[in-house]
Amino acid sequence: MRGKSYFLPTGAAICGFVLLFLYAFVQLVEIQHRITTKVGENMLWAIYQAEREALRLQEALVGAKLHLATDDEIRLRLDILYSRITLLKEPPQAAWVTHLGATSRIEENARRVDALAALIDAAPSPSAVDLNQARAILRPILSDMGELANQTMIGEQNERVAQWQEERQSMYLIMAALVGTLLAGAFLSWRLVLTMRATERAGEELRQHKIHLEDLVSKRTDKLNAALATERHAKEVYRSFITTVSHQFRTPLAIIDMVAQRLIRRPEKFTTAEIAEKARRIRSATQRLNQLVTSVTRVAKLDGGDVAISRKPHDLNEILRSAAAFNAEFEPHRRIELDLASDPLVCDCDPALIEQVALNLISNAIKYSDDLTVIRIRSWCAERRCCCAISDHGIGIPAADQNRIFERFFRAGNASLLVGSGLGLNLSHTIIELHGGRLNFHSVESEGTTFTFDLPASSDLKEV
Repeated sequence: MRGKSYFLPTGAAICGFVLLFLYAFVQLVEIQHRITTKVGENMLWAIYQAEREALRLQEALVGAKLHLATDDEIRLRLDILYSRITLLKEPPQAAWVTHLGATSRIEENARRVDALAALIDAAPSPSAVDLNQARAILRPILSDMGELANQTMIGEQNERVAQWQEERQSMYLIMAALVGTLLAGAFLSWRLVLTMRATERAGEELRQHKIHLEDLVSKRTDKLNAALATERHAKEVYRSFITTVSHQFRTPLAIIDMVAQRLIRRPEKFTTAEIAEKARRIRSATQRLNQLVTSVTRVAKLDGGDVAISRKPHDLNEILRSAAAFNAEFEPHRRIELDLASDPLVCDCDPALIEQVALNLISNAIKYSDDLTVIRIRSWCAERRCCCAISDHGIGIPAADQNRIFERFFRAGNASLLVGSGLGLNLSHTIIELHGGRLNFHSVESEGTTFTFDLPASSDLKEV
């Protein structure tokens, strides 16, 4: 209500100033109209024409006596004089005549012209008119026209002075209206600024209160979210562990099953040495299974940020030979070529995890390539990094799927009919990144794939 007490009178003042401005503007338009009509100048011209025609009629009458003017010229001059007197009786000249107070004199002159016309008509011919009588009629007409011309000139000057004063007064009114409107507008603007500032302060107080409430709600919900996140993380780790076990443990279990089936079917055909070799392979597969359990459990914990990697200096070539030998046991018919560096490639790593990466990549190379093709494993050292490349000549990876190949559970479109769960490359990529390395690949569909990874070289080569 307090704000309205300021705005209402100010608004009324602005409306008043606007009305004053409109009034002054209308006055200016009217003055301009009067100036453009030029009534005084037109009136002066009409009086001058009437006076001029009266003189010319008198000259024609005198000329007729001297045989210098014809009867037709006399009648023409009389008609023109009559029209000039009649023009003074018509608007807008009639208004000006009334303004000068000369209406009766114009009427009297009109009657004089009628009397002159009667005098000319009564004569045998216009040239026979009594010149003295005609002069007696024309003399007052000329006198009145001269006086009216003088009055018109004086009246026009007075009118111009009055118009100038009215125009100046209108300009003053316009200036006053503009100044008043500006002052009222400035006052309103000042009040609006104050109101806006007060509104901003109130809004800021509301925002601060809202932030305080949001903080309270956020602190309480964070505890609930943390509990839910912990529960979800535990479920995810457990689910990831079970999925990884089902994917990665098939190979050692298959070896154990294969050896056991051979012993069961033909036990009598195996010698003691062969049985011992079979037992060794079962034990080796069991040990590998145990290593896989330990490694996968460790990766699940790493994924949750619970433990650190157990790094120690180890020769990458030994890891690659072990992985190649393990795959050769399960796939003896596949040809695996080793092109390893002549010197040990010592790097700080968790050997079980890096061997798991090599097993995954070799297993994929075997799975997705023809039995007659060669799997090539190459290692080298470059810029203090231990590098490895595993190549095959298999089905390759479609270009449209290459950006998602390291996503968990993702499988390329041309591999959907082959056995797999889409976990091996995701697990390998995570292990290499955790070791500070990079896992890349180059693949052409229907031609083959090469996976390359590198690890930081160890500074302590003596421990190899």
